[in-house]
Amino acid sequence: MRISNKRSRWNLLRRKKKANILESELPTQLLRDPFLLDYVKIEAYLAVVLGIRPSSLITIPAEFPNKDLYGKQIDALCREDLRILKNAGVADKPVLIQRLKEKIRKSFKQVVIESKAYQTHVKWAKQLFLQSYQVEVRPSIHEFYLFKDSHVERKLRRLVEVRKIAKKTALTDSPKVHAQRLNLVYGEEHSYDFLNSMGELLGYPSCCVQSYIEDRLQKNASVEIRASKQIEELRNNGEKPDTFAFFARNFFPCTPKCQKANAVGKSISAQLMDFSPKLADLHLDCLKKNVATIENYPESITRYKENLEKRAF
Repeated sequence: MRISNKRSRWNLLRRKKKANILESELPTQLLRDPFLLDYVKIEAYLAVVLGIRPSSLITIPAEFPNKDLYGKQIDALCREDLRILKNAGVADKPVLIQRLKEKIRKSFKQVVIESKAYQTHVKWAKQLFLQSYQVEVRPSIHEFYLFKDSHVERKLRRLVEVRKIAKKTALTDSPKVHAQRLNLVYGEEHSYDFLNSMGELLGYPSCCVQSYIEDRLQKNASVEIRASKQIEELRNNGEKPDTFAFFARNFFPCTPKCQKANAVGKSISAQLMDFSPKLADLHLDCLKKNVATIENYPESITRYKENLEKRAF
């Protein structure tokens, strides 16, 4: 009984805190902040504040305004180290690769962590009573998770270990050098445990998560191409995708009309509308852009992977 009463008081406190946030000027100030992308404001911050998503993920600096600027600055700081590595003999390369990685980490801290954009993202997490957890995916790319409940952090820590194992396994199992390099970067995309856990943490419907996993593991197909073709087929038949089903950037619904994904998107929209029509309009605009992004994903993901492979340190 004591545990039940304590939990009830905690849930009541959380509801009051959420109401206080939405009734304050914070969402309006967030809306005006130029250091956060619009979809990040809605999908990564407010959707978690509203309790619709258990956690969200921001890839930094890729999801910062003027994202290309950070990469160029890091490249400039590491240019000499990279030149030395390229000109070195085979025996010296392992040591120089590690040295370059450390230089990239140092440069990332200098360029990204100390930037106004990063500090602003951290500030908004605190102001909205969200916790954050940061993971280094590569020295020049970090993942920034937002959540409210402490148990999410425990799951995130486990996810980090699962990812390490998946990368190591994928690399060991790959017989070709080229495949090894790709699997080193995307090894977690071949792990059922990682993909399932990540989907759950980000609040994706289970049907969409399983469809994603099936594409990655069983069909050996491209999730991006599958999702893009589904939209294309709908349009060819004179139909339209359900905009609300695309409630998060880089989320692939099992179908463009998935009812469970639709429910998530509509829930976000309805709660935002209760507070501010401007926020609801911004959300709708973000949803439309999410649909367009997936429609054009085959071309964009190819360019992204090519650039990522070149910088896979």
